[in-house]
Amino acid sequence: MAATGVVWRDRTVVVAVSGGADSTFLLHAACALRLRFGHDVVAAHVDHGWRGEQSHEDARAVARLGADLGVPVHVMAVPTDQNALRDGGIEASARAIRYGYLADVARGCAAVAVLAAHTADDQAETIILSLLRGRSVAGLVGMTAVAQLPVTDAPGAVLVRPMLGLRADHVRATLRDHQVRWREDSSNDDRARARNRVRHDVVPVLEAISPGFRRALARAARDVEELRDVLDNAAGTAIARWDRVQDGWSVRRVEWLSDALVVRLAALREILLRVGVRFEAIESAHLDAIARMVATNRGGARRTVDRAAVALIGGHVVVTAPKVG
Repeated sequence: MAATGVVWRDRTVVVAVSGGADSTFLLHAACALRLRFGHDVVAAHVDHGWRGEQSHEDARAVARLGADLGVPVHVMAVPTDQNALRDGGIEASARAIRYGYLADVARGCAAVAVLAAHTADDQAETIILSLLRGRSVAGLVGMTAVAQLPVTDAPGAVLVRPMLGLRADHVRATLRDHQVRWREDSSNDDRARARNRVRHDVVPVLEAISPGFRRALARAARDVEELRDVLDNAAGTAIARWDRVQDGWSVRRVEWLSDALVVRLAALREILLRVGVRFEAIESAHLDAIARMVATNRGGARRTVDRAAVALIGGHVVVTAPKVG
């Protein structure tokens, strides 16, 4: 936690606790470090109710854990019909709900940070999925140790992932050594979810080929992060040439073509985000198709990304916001 650069002393931290092994470990660690850093700890749990009584028992287990550790626990029970109301499907909706609630709890207790229990295994899975889905340089960075909370109205707290250097099997071994119990989420065995297929089918093969592959991926992600900083600066210069138009943004085609392709696509990704396209909806295939469309210079040509339109009109590349409904 000290390596994150966040000042904890005499402040409050919110720990996101699902009841699973990783978040149980994180809550114990945050509490054990209270004397060293002088911080207060608050736990937060979101019960989506997807697994019926199992989900409700997760919430009760987190409440008991908080009571044992002397930590206030905030629990949000999500109405079933609220889980899939947002664009992007049920998982994207659930993620938005969780981070929204964590932000509310952080705001309510003036927390300096929200702690999430993502491990080296989660990081490896994220990077592998980004590679498989053709993500940009930003996606290949994976998760960073400190980031802004992914909510519209962010509180003063930052999102901190202090366990990215820990392997999940080491976390579980430590909990067993200290006779600490945790909850198992049966949905983690559902191979209908891409992340679970990577976890159960891909990662063991990579582990057999190269036992240190997690560290290698982490090193590569750090290198990519440095490259992303350089690319972000170049993309920022390119974005400055775009003009705000009704419902979107526009740039002259000749100005678009004046930058290197990787810079053009980075700028386009940012413009798509600005008009409301979801990050996870933007794939490299979309950006490549748009680049080809602009290069061929066919007036009136049009592509869509997550219901946003990218068109070539009168010598301009025009990006308009997603249509509602």
